[in-house]
Amino acid sequence: MANLLDLWLVTVSIGVAMMASAVAASSGGKAHLWVTGGVISLGAGLWALQFIGMLALGLPIPMSYDVPITLIALLLAVLVAGFALCTANVALERRTRELSAANVALEKQTGELSTANVLLLQQIQERVQAEHALRETEERFRAAFEQAGVGMGLRAIDPCHPRWLRVNQKLCDILGYTREELLVGPSFAELVLPDEQNSAIDYHEKLLRGEIANYSREHRCVRKDGQSIWADITLSAVNGRDGRPTHLISVIQDVTARKQAAEQLNNHLAKHDMLTNLPNRDLFRDRMVHAMARAKRNGTMMALMVLDFDRFKEINDTLGHAIGDRVLQAVAGILKESLRQVDTIARLGSDEFTLILEDVAQADQAAALAERILQIFSKPLVIDGREIYVTASTGITLYPHDVDSVDALLQTADIAMHHAKEEGGNSYEFYVPEMGEHAAADLDMENLLRRALEQQEFTLHYQPKVSVKSGRITGIEALLRWNSKELGSISPAKFIPLAEKTGLIVPIGEWVLRTACAQNKAWQEQGLPPLLLSVNLSMRQFRQKNLLEMITAALRDSGLKPCFLELEITESMIMLRPEKAIALLRQVHQLGVQLSVDDFGTGYSSLAYLKRFPVQKLKIDQSFMQDLTVDRDDAGIVTAVVAMAKSLGLKVVAEGVETAEQLAFLAKLECDEYQGYYFSRPVPASELTRLFHTTDDSARLSTPQLVTGARFCLSR
Repeated sequence: MANLLDLWLVTVSIGVAMMASAVAASSGGKAHLWVTGGVISLGAGLWALQFIGMLALGLPIPMSYDVPITLIALLLAVLVAGFALCTANVALERRTRELSAANVALEKQTGELSTANVLLLQQIQERVQAEHALRETEERFRAAFEQAGVGMGLRAIDPCHPRWLRVNQKLCDILGYTREELLVGPSFAELVLPDEQNSAIDYHEKLLRGEIANYSREHRCVRKDGQSIWADITLSAVNGRDGRPTHLISVIQDVTARKQAAEQLNNHLAKHDMLTNLPNRDLFRDRMVHAMARAKRNGTMMALMVLDFDRFKEINDTLGHAIGDRVLQAVAGILKESLRQVDTIARLGSDEFTLILEDVAQADQAAALAERILQIFSKPLVIDGREIYVTASTGITLYPHDVDSVDALLQTADIAMHHAKEEGGNSYEFYVPEMGEHAAADLDMENLLRRALEQQEFTLHYQPKVSVKSGRITGIEALLRWNSKELGSISPAKFIPLAEKTGLIVPIGEWVLRTACAQNKAWQEQGLPPLLLSVNLSMRQFRQKNLLEMITAALRDSGLKPCFLELEITESMIMLRPEKAIALLRQVHQLGVQLSVDDFGTGYSSLAYLKRFPVQKLKIDQSFMQDLTVDRDDAGIVTAVVAMAKSLGLKVVAEGVETAEQLAFLAKLECDEYQGYYFSRPVPASELTRLFHTTDDSARLSTPQLVTGARFCLSR
């Protein structure tokens, strides 16, 4: 029994020690209570191990009380077991914490794996969406490629196999091939006409070498049926990852209809005026040739009319070229409505139109049309709500009566037109041979006039201005004269308009101004009384931008003071653009130069403007002087002009006074000055001194009280 007890005790002590150690080992948690319990359990276990071991070995245990050894052993066993349980619990808790920490780590890893899984799922979804979008895009591009309104083709860059990889149906329709035929059939170069293949191949090679990014040009191509078409071909290279071209995209469009329309339009524009859409000079000449051939074949007559507007330049200058163009378009429409279907109207130049009248039985038919045109133009054209009156001069020539060539017909009709314009315009004239002779003479005169200034053929004559009251010379007017070496002395009435027309009046007028200023200064240096010198300004001179500089230079170079120079201008010059004329005249007046209005009464002057012009004199035109004493109308006009001038504080000069009766009439009106043959013709500068010496006698003879009814009329 004792042996069994000992064996049992030994076993119990070993078990208690193991349990206590396990509990102590497991008590590693953070809770203070469990740590303390672990320590106690370990201590108790060791204590129980000691005593139980002693009992098991039969060693005596010192005791203070008399307690049965068996009971003590049991109590110790129970105590040891309790402590062992505590120790085991502590160890278990520690293990639990370790497992919890491991579980936390596992949960963290699980979370990371879950996040990674979500990202992976998202990437998979995005990839699926991208692949879906790519398939949709590919389908759209494939549909666009197939349904494109232009031919499209794709081929790899392979010199050995220059065939199409893909073509759309439009390309098949353009070239007339099936899809299968194109994929195995002709290359791009083979579709181009032979004479353009070299150029196409050259650009194609530049594209492959990367010298150009794309190539676009129109080529003539051949369809499968042999028909030639115009194709707009664009080639673009598709580069690979290495930057080198791998494929070519071809875009081909049939532009045959456009090319044909453009060619037709170019042909139309080449033969028609762009503004009025009327035949131009080239088409007109072609129709003239055919019309003359028909007239000759049928034995009929044809009339050619050249129509040119009177003063059309004034419309452009005052209203602007846009309004001028609208006027030309309106006139073109009117003229077209006035002609028959067999007739032709063309625009040859700015405001010059020509009309071809076929099957003319007699000249009266052309005259009737000219009259109808004049009647139509008697009514105003309404442009943008503005009424514009236009008149035209028309020249008419007949074929084959007058001349027998296109150029000759144009020349004779143009001569007749200019003759109508010289007669005042707004009329028509038939060509007669005398007109040609006159035109030839004008042309010769123009050529001579261009050399007259260089050859010093111009001279100045001077006509005095005389005081009506005292009869003394108060001023002089410089008048231009031309003594041609070939034609002799030529009237100013002939060459002045020609100089104005050709623009030669500008250099001639400057010469007149410089020469007259220098002569007036020379007279003053010779001791003659200072006189006011009058010089006429032409329309073209007045429009010059450097007019002020020209006047200033003439005064400076001659040394003449501005107060001794007077410039004469006409009503038409200052009324063309009144506001601009006022500004210019004020600048001239600020120089100290005097101003007078020449030929007053022959044009149109607004008193509202006249009082604003810085002028000092009005010159009554000589046309009112001829019948002054016998024509009540002329007398009334002169009386009104003098009265008006006096009311405006202006002096009045009467031109063309040839009789004592005319001078007496002017004296009654208290006219200030006069000039004319009654006192003196225009004379050269060398003779003006003589006039000063005879001024006293002239004054005595010209005194109105001494007039006894004698009438003098000195021919010009």
